[in-house]
Amino acid sequence: MGSLIEGHEGTGEVLLTIDNDLSKFFEGMEKDGTLENTIIFTMADHGLHMGINFMFTASGRIEYMNPYLSVILPPLLSKKYPSLARGLQHNQQSLVTGWDIHATLKMLARGVMPPHGDDDETDGGAWRKGTLFDEELNPGRTCEEARIPEKFCKCR
Repeated sequence: MGSLIEGHEGTGEVLLTIDNDLSKFFEGMEKDGTLENTIIFTMADHGLHMGINFMFTASGRIEYMNPYLSVILPPLLSKKYPSLARGLQHNQQSLVTGWDIHATLKMLARGVMPPHGDDDETDGGAWRKGTLFDEELNPGRTCEEARIPEKFCKCR
């Protein structure tokens, strides 16, 4: 895990200083084969919160409450467990919380994957409940369903 705070600078220009290092980091992982079996999560703790757009526009307020999240599955894992890719695809526009991310990381840390390499129903789908790979996330999930307090709801 890594934490980058360069994005907390007001002009946004400091972000440029990490581009080369970040690019080299991922290129090195690709070159040594690490990316072949590594799931990559990149995310932010909040959305854009600097500048006039965030304060004075509805879209700015939504942007602020919508932190960046990206999950990249290696092709090998997508092929072995197609349900992982399908779940991510299904949930890409759903309301996701820190609890969903926590459940996903916990599942991965425990090495709990679908039985027999795919969506075999022998476990009733229990392996993926509450994770980002869970195809049951409602695309129209509300803050109430996600247990997000009203004052933090970005759906208003």
